[in-house]
Amino acid sequence: MKKSLSFLALVLFSFFVISHTLEKDVWTNYYNDNQVQISFKNFRCLDVQNGTDKNYVLLQVENKTNIKLKISFKKTMWYDGKCQNCNNTGEEQNTTITLEPFEKIEGSCKSNKDLRIFSQMNNQLTDTKLTKFDLNNILITQQ
Repeated sequence: MKKSLSFLALVLFSFFVISHTLEKDVWTNYYNDNQVQISFKNFRCLDVQNGTDKNYVLLQVENKTNIKLKISFKKTMWYDGKCQNCNNTGEEQNTTITLEPFEKIEGSCKSNKDLRIFSQMNNQLTDTKLTKFDLNNILITQQ
């Protein structure tokens, strides 16, 4: 009986790890034309050393051409249904990146911070979380 319970626990744990790993690699298309594709995925950034556990929306931008491109856009975020920066005219939410031909870059927990959007703290008592985001004024220019 103990062996079958241990085996069942191992199977369930393996299923959880595999499904969680697969989920992390799924990108959802946000914008796509003949030059650029922008995708996103939800990602958990757990930093045990610093005691933080955050969720982000990571962005991935791909140059689909053989020409160097500059891509710019403004990130607009809603937390708990309220737009946090709809009326801001400042530059803090503007993102501009330059991609070499056929280059693809993506945000991560540690790098390319312009290509991520804070979603939620997991180890805090607050329930504030990202409920919507938009990438506005997407502009693509050849370099």
